[in-house]
Amino acid sequence: MKPNNVAIVAVTLAILLVGSAAFAVNTVSVTAGAAQNGTNFGLLVSVDSNTAAHVQSDHPNAEKVYRARFWVRPQTLPIALGSAGSNHVRFFTMLDPGGLGQHAIGFFTRSAQDNGWHLILWTKNDAGGFEQAANIFLGGPAAPARQVEVQWAAATADGANDGMLMVSRIDNPAQTDGRTNIDNDTGDVDGFRIGYIPSSNTVITGSYPMDEFESFRTLAP
Repeated sequence: MKPNNVAIVAVTLAILLVGSAAFAVNTVSVTAGAAQNGTNFGLLVSVDSNTAAHVQSDHPNAEKVYRARFWVRPQTLPIALGSAGSNHVRFFTMLDPGGLGQHAIGFFTRSAQDNGWHLILWTKNDAGGFEQAANIFLGGPAAPARQVEVQWAAATADGANDGMLMVSRIDNPAQTDGRTNIDNDTGDVDGFRIGYIPSSNTVITGSYPMDEFESFRTLAP
């Protein structure tokens, strides 16, 4: 992390480590080896069981618009080849404890069609159902780290159905995917978790680096 960004991950984000006696404990740790984009340190997420290991930002406060940006390289996770949406690893979620709960979720997955790692987003609507919202390509086994940006907005009114969830790969080359027709006016963002979020998919053993997490109360200009 660059000096001006150290507080973003190492200080102001609370680190949650949860383990099981039957497995090695999943961890998040600040290391030089996880540094991305020419920084000095990054965050290494290590996985060896189906327990949580993530950092959490509680800076959002009932936000109706939220944007997060970070560098990530999931290719070091040994995700099995499969169809889009299967063999996935859940690595971030937006939180609305008083309403929709975990309502915008990011997954790493690996596609048999292109032997590449993808970032897939799912979103929850006001009826409580999840819908796939976006899918971008992060590259093959030798691809470098990518900077990605996730943007979420609640629908403007009941029945407007103009809520939004988008993800962009910033460069190499730029790519954007998402939806702008979501019925989610009752939702907001009160927190953001990133790292490893347990789910019912097969547990893998491995690690991946991320760096330079930033968040905003505005959409991209």
